[in-house]
Amino acid sequence: MTPETIVERLRQSPKKPQVVFVSACHSGSVAQAFVEAGVKYVIAVKKECEVRDKAARQFAQTFYGCLLRGHSVRDAHRAAQNRVRDEANGDVEAAKFELFTEASKEDEPIFASEERGTLELMNAPVQPSVAVKSSPFLGRSLEIQEVYNHIINSEVRTIVVTGPLGIGKSQVALRAVRYAEERRQIHHAVHIVLSDFFYERDHVTAFAKAFGVSPEGADDVQPVVERIVRKFRQEMGPHGVHEHLALILDDCDRWARLRSGDFLPFLRCLQGLDRVKIIVTAQQRIELEPIKIVQVGALKWSDAADLFRKLVPRDLSNEEMLDGKDQLCDGNYRWAWENHPVVQETDGNPKVIEKVAHLCADLNLLYEKDIILNKAREVKGELLGGGGLSGTRAPTSSFSDPFNVPTAPLDSPFSPIGTPSSRIRHHTPAPASTAPTPPIRSKDVYRDLWAQAEDAIRGGWDWGGFSQLVKAQFDEQLSGAAAAAAPDTAVHYQSFDSAGNEFRTLTEANLEFLRESPSIWRPGRPALDRPNVQHFYDWFVRLLDILRLNIHLWNQRTANGSRVIMGLRNRQQAANALQGCEQGCFLLRLSESLNGNFVVCYITREGNCKQVPVEILPTGEAVANTETQRYPSLSALILDKPDFTLLHCGAGATVPKEGIFVNS
Repeated sequence: MTPETIVERLRQSPKKPQVVFVSACHSGSVAQAFVEAGVKYVIAVKKECEVRDKAARQFAQTFYGCLLRGHSVRDAHRAAQNRVRDEANGDVEAAKFELFTEASKEDEPIFASEERGTLELMNAPVQPSVAVKSSPFLGRSLEIQEVYNHIINSEVRTIVVTGPLGIGKSQVALRAVRYAEERRQIHHAVHIVLSDFFYERDHVTAFAKAFGVSPEGADDVQPVVERIVRKFRQEMGPHGVHEHLALILDDCDRWARLRSGDFLPFLRCLQGLDRVKIIVTAQQRIELEPIKIVQVGALKWSDAADLFRKLVPRDLSNEEMLDGKDQLCDGNYRWAWENHPVVQETDGNPKVIEKVAHLCADLNLLYEKDIILNKAREVKGELLGGGGLSGTRAPTSSFSDPFNVPTAPLDSPFSPIGTPSSRIRHHTPAPASTAPTPPIRSKDVYRDLWAQAEDAIRGGWDWGGFSQLVKAQFDEQLSGAAAAAAPDTAVHYQSFDSAGNEFRTLTEANLEFLRESPSIWRPGRPALDRPNVQHFYDWFVRLLDILRLNIHLWNQRTANGSRVIMGLRNRQQAANALQGCEQGCFLLRLSESLNGNFVVCYITREGNCKQVPVEILPTGEAVANTETQRYPSLSALILDKPDFTLLHCGAGATVPKEGIFVNS
């Protein structure tokens, strides 16, 4: 309804309301229409503002309660604002509720001659089923509203929220569902991070475990889907069968890209259910019809700058953000914020903004801008997997150096140039193994290693003791000691390949690199507490998985003694190692930020260093980040790619890939 229509209809009405309260975001734009139509008091939200649901409820309850107790509108408005001010950030929220009236209007109670009443809440506030992050979340109101509109549309069953890694897809989906729950359009919601179950032995078991139902006796997904819905309808209570359920399937990229033949039939079964809304998050469109696509893109620069300021863990001065721009007029610092090189370097990606903001805890934007920019580029490259590509979620990062140790140098034992000749073994390509690859049992390994780590935490170990524990676990799992101790139950890890390469362990330099890597630990300063160590082991167990599946390459040396797999290196170190190399020269490193990935770094035709993540599946198969084709092994993928021709062996030495890698 337009303001003109409001004025026209109210002027035609024989009896006009004395008070109008428009409790909606940006409603100040229509408030003046009610005033022009003769309404004595109008309360609305300022037209440039959004208001939180909790603040709106608190204001409305207090405002109407005061009116019913005989207070004037101005007094009720003032009391309601004071009620909102009692909450966190309340001053900002309270100021959004504006009273529109003529200054000359007498301030008298609306219900002065009526019997005093009490305010009765007809509907208690809804307790949402899904949790959202409490950290700042800006600039996504349009996307949330779009998802919400699809949720309340009875003809829409499936909504796919797409966008690059770290752009905020999950939070958009969760907040839209929570918004629908608060308005009783959805009565129960379930949030599942589907990528957590990608490595189950079959898709039926994976989907059943994801939703907490039994896979027993189910040969396909249809019985599992029926059990899922039955379970949640029962949890919803006696009226559950008639109420609306939302299923949020989060982080579905690997399922859609690598196991679409299992994933899409599961979605189709869900689509056939009555009163069930499916919200999927993925980086790319899901090939399924009918669906509604909601694209989440980069933040506007104004929102990106505001988010950056909120996330920096200290107070930033306006002068610090000037970046040498002294031509600002009237103190317009917002222009400087939006155009600052550090903010621009984030590309408006909220996850990148969050990580880069942590860099500024100890660095000054004015005097150390170049240092921050260099680290920000490295952060962005690691997070987005090289050119904005990623096949899995990246763990959260920290950017401080709590251990005060240097990054492992390029001549460390991971790249053993100058190794004594007595230790060099000339490599003969090993024949492809005909034995089936033992299945990965990451959860069993994780449970055992984590139990040992918990003992260390309770024992008050320092970083030196913890590092030695990690080394012992690494050696035990990859040297075959676990299999020898309990061959019937332990995961089988081979120690030596058929060419006789010696076992490769972790050195002190490697352990220092693990301790100080910004992509392995949680945000902030790592500490030997439960959350930090648990986050480390999420990464460490997947590292053991992919090394076990590529144990020959891990232990193997080239003819000059250098390692085939460079080891733990960050993006910049790999680029430095390849500097000056010819086109097609490449090296292999382990990814810090992408669990279960190697990274192939190679020189392009233009002379640039490009980095391609390669995910190792539980079967040992390899998949390049941008592709869907599965290769039998990492070696097979490298041999098939014409861009990779010469393996970098250090100090300008190279060797043709055919002399190292064997197709299997």
